[in-house]
Amino acid sequence: MSKKIPKTSTPKHALNIGNQIFLYDVVLPEQKITVHWHEFYEFEIILSGTGEILFNNKIFPIKPGTTSLTTPVDFHELNITSPLHILCIQFSTESISKDILARFCSLEKNIFYCNRNQTERTVSFINLLKDNFYNEVPSDIYVSRLLETLLLSFEKDFTTSENKYEH
Repeated sequence: MSKKIPKTSTPKHALNIGNQIFLYDVVLPEQKITVHWHEFYEFEIILSGTGEILFNNKIFPIKPGTTSLTTPVDFHELNITSPLHILCIQFSTESISKDILARFCSLEKNIFYCNRNQTERTVSFINLLKDNFYNEVPSDIYVSRLLETLLLSFEKDFTTSENKYEH
């Protein structure tokens, strides 16, 4: 019998901020999360903590500022060595425009390190997304455009071949 690789789903505590976009802010304890995949896209930034991620058979260290974009064809595993504070946005193919999604479908790399300014900008974007949820402004267009803007602000980082983390 072959070992089945689990897919993961959106955590119960995630905010559904509209247009099939979910947001969560979580601290994960030291643990190993086995190889898995998602049926959705996932943009994550690590605010604190350490560990390693096995991403499509390549190992990368995790530290504050580590940013990743996981697509439905990516397999990954986490080995958390100190609690990870993660901000994560999960979204479907219907959440953003096909033109922008196409820019991220065949990435040269899925993981890179954010500097302090990029991290602060990302947290600001995520706070704008949260504000939309808490203010109960039902605007899928607003949420989608904010997510697209966030992704496009990292396009150069995800599409250059240089990768500071690769072992």
